[in-house]
Amino acid sequence: MKYLAPYVFRVALRNNRILAMQDGQVTFRYQDGESRQTRTCTLPAEAFIGRFLPHILPKGFVNVRYYGLFRVGARQHLTRLRAQRVLLQRKVALGAPLEETAEPATRLGPVCPSCGREMRLERVLPPQRAPPAPQPLA
Repeated sequence: MKYLAPYVFRVALRNNRILAMQDGQVTFRYQDGESRQTRTCTLPAEAFIGRFLPHILPKGFVNVRYYGLFRVGARQHLTRLRAQRVLLQRKVALGAPLEETAEPATRLGPVCPSCGREMRLERVLPPQRAPPAPQPLA
């Protein structure tokens, strides 16, 4: 458990959800997906570790919530993109004409395979700092 402890925080199971570890058994709290009620489960330590290990990212991988559009610093940008998508869906549902596209001969950039309009570069996002790599055990 000491080896897994650093990975427990904000990954799949927080420390406060582990209720007991005794006699080779681990008891933890979880939320039932259908009823949304909080329940407890007691598993042998090996079974618990077997369920938990698939949630640990391999070295060099970054969890989605720390990178890209789903990182905390991009919330406003993501909200704006979602609003634009909703507006576009409403336009399509109402049958409103979309902006006219340029003639194929005058297009300068790549064409969207979905809608056929010219794609344009809005901005280049700088690379984000990844979380620190786990330290090897001594």
